[in-house]
Amino acid sequence: MPLATKKRQKEPSPEQQQLLDEYYAVKLELDRARSVFEQVTDPDLISAVVYEINALQTRYSHLLIQLREQNVCNFRIVR
Repeated sequence: MPLATKKRQKEPSPEQQQLLDEYYAVKLELDRARSVFEQVTDPDLISAVVYEINALQTRYSHLLIQLREQNVCNFRIVR
């Protein structure tokens, strides 16, 4: 009687891996920008960081859509 085999996760294609790498990089930048926002007190710096966070959130959302369109949904994606 054959043993049940665990379904192996397919490795991402080079294009998918590039999207994943970019996704993780944007996630790190977004976390860093949020940390900076918590620390700044100068009104001009606050405005600059808010602008940066908004831009990164837009990029982050776009990458998530691309990953979903390419069916890259079983990899370690952290929100």
